[in-house]
Amino acid sequence: MAARGLAHFPDGHGLEPMFLQFIGRGFRSGMRPCNETDVYWFFTWTPSDNDKGVIESGRKLKQFVLANLTALKVPPEALAVIEGSETSDVFAVPLRFRAPLSLITASISKGGVCVAGDALHPMTPDLGQDGCAALEDSVVLARCLGEAILNDDGQGGGARSRGRIEQGLQEYASGFRRWRSVELVATAFVVGFIQQSSNAIVGFVRDRFLSGFLARRLLKIADYDCGTLWSMEPKDAAAEDIVIAGAGLAGLATALGLHRKGVRSLVLESSPSLRASGFAFATWKNAFRALDALGVGDKIRSQHLQAQTLRVMSSATGEIVREADLTQQGKREPHEFCCVRRDLLLKVLEEELPKGTIRYSSKIVSIEEDGNIKILQLADGSVLRAKVLIGCDGINSVVAKWLDLAKPSHSGRSAARGLAHYPNGHGFEPNFLQFIGNGFRYGMVHCNETDIYWFFTWTPSENDKGVDESAAKMKQFVLDKLRGSRNVPEDALAVIDKSEMGDVLAAPLRFRPPLSLIAASISKGNVCVAGDALHPMTPDLGQGGCAALEDGVVLARCLGEALAGEEDAVENERIEAALREYARIRRWRSVELIATAYTVGFIQQSNNVIVSFLRDKFLSGVLAGKLLKMAEHDCGTLSD
Repeated sequence: MAARGLAHFPDGHGLEPMFLQFIGRGFRSGMRPCNETDVYWFFTWTPSDNDKGVIESGRKLKQFVLANLTALKVPPEALAVIEGSETSDVFAVPLRFRAPLSLITASISKGGVCVAGDALHPMTPDLGQDGCAALEDSVVLARCLGEAILNDDGQGGGARSRGRIEQGLQEYASGFRRWRSVELVATAFVVGFIQQSSNAIVGFVRDRFLSGFLARRLLKIADYDCGTLWSMEPKDAAAEDIVIAGAGLAGLATALGLHRKGVRSLVLESSPSLRASGFAFATWKNAFRALDALGVGDKIRSQHLQAQTLRVMSSATGEIVREADLTQQGKREPHEFCCVRRDLLLKVLEEELPKGTIRYSSKIVSIEEDGNIKILQLADGSVLRAKVLIGCDGINSVVAKWLDLAKPSHSGRSAARGLAHYPNGHGFEPNFLQFIGNGFRYGMVHCNETDIYWFFTWTPSENDKGVDESAAKMKQFVLDKLRGSRNVPEDALAVIDKSEMGDVLAAPLRFRPPLSLIAASISKGNVCVAGDALHPMTPDLGQGGCAALEDGVVLARCLGEALAGEEDAVENERIEAALREYARIRRWRSVELIATAYTVGFIQQSNNVIVSFLRDKFLSGVLAGKLLKMAEHDCGTLSD
């Protein structure tokens, strides 16, 4: 028998993300969080005559489970989960399974009829694979049956069509699911018998020798791959020369750069419209060089105000530790700095592209290869063939995963961001104001006459749990932190207070380990990545968006030159060489930006006494100088 329940904790359960199990003594019990508020639990046992009536109601069943677990000294937090379950969320059923040997010769399909899910392979829950196997069934069945129908050329009449359908179902039954079902049903029964057994010998062998084997067995069973919905290229797969995943800054900059070079591309955006997460971003001289190369620099300048001064203040003392002129002369020309609204820039880039360049609600779910062509399967079931694939799909990039780039790491810090709107004008001076130290970093800068962008980074502690549950809580948390320092002026606090709830968001800060990029495959064949898919970084240099624009210009230049002229036998070699050149140019720039941003953030935010003293007395000038030095970079034009 198995009892199951769901415990709901409206204020959060506070449990670690762990699958906890208790085995032996005639039962098997487990619990695992579903999300921040819900915990699922189960309890399997072999009923005896003494257990009659325990399943008559949720209350009796709950008491029965608690009594068994309490007697065996199960931790209080595990008991609290069962205790916290509503009786309506507790039920029990006998465990049944289909004899695995019977499936070896069974008719899983007959003519145009077949079965899937529990109708095919009911099993005990000891592997946790019954629902997983049902999903596998559906993918395999849809693939086999779908291809049988798609490959119908309309000739040969109904008998031929039926023959193809029957053949598809036979392939599903015998070619794929029969032996998988036998393995799952048999393994689940054996694992359950061993884990639940109260026999002294079985218990000793299990606990001393078999526990590791059983755990590995769970993972091995889960390593199965049922495949995708296509085992071959569909007849109606659309063909595209260049597909760009993601309509963010990097994706649209690349597409516009290619358009300026006379090369068409298709941009796939998973959202139904342009996304402007983050509200605004620091736009330094290097970004304006890229925007000028794309032909939209002056349009962006006309919509924003240039900041004149960077003023860095200590949140511990209130003193100005550094001021820097943001318009000072650089190596070749004066610096410039604006805080650009992300939505406005994306709109400008979109308007410069030919209609139909961006395809919305189009998310890539898998990438396959057919020689030099990439087969892209989308979430809506459609399929594209791409001669070149460029991943600009953000920090959780599907393309970066395909290239086997290192996963982004957590920095241990988080950031809140917001936008304050003053319809009648904000009246602030054109300065970029920052407060550093005391364990946080806060900054504010105008975008134009009516909008002020602000950010707040900090290192979360146990006391901060729940602050990111809503914009209201986050806003109050930031205000409390800043007021606690006693050195942030009221007008700076008023900016946060002015922000609408929908204009406040928070997220953990992640970055790609910079050393991993030194030998990483930024490009492989005709595939590459750009933007946050390449170099996710902490925001402490304000260079994330700037670097994405640089990527777009360099990539469009390299790729555009490779695709200039007529298609010929060596075009693919030119494409691969162009992407290698792009990777060569951007590799060390990416490494430098990620590493420097992480270091600057650590120093600026630190509340360590020694680090704070060195920062405020000696390093403030170096850090401010580093911001300007990074902005000196020139990615070149589209024709360099």
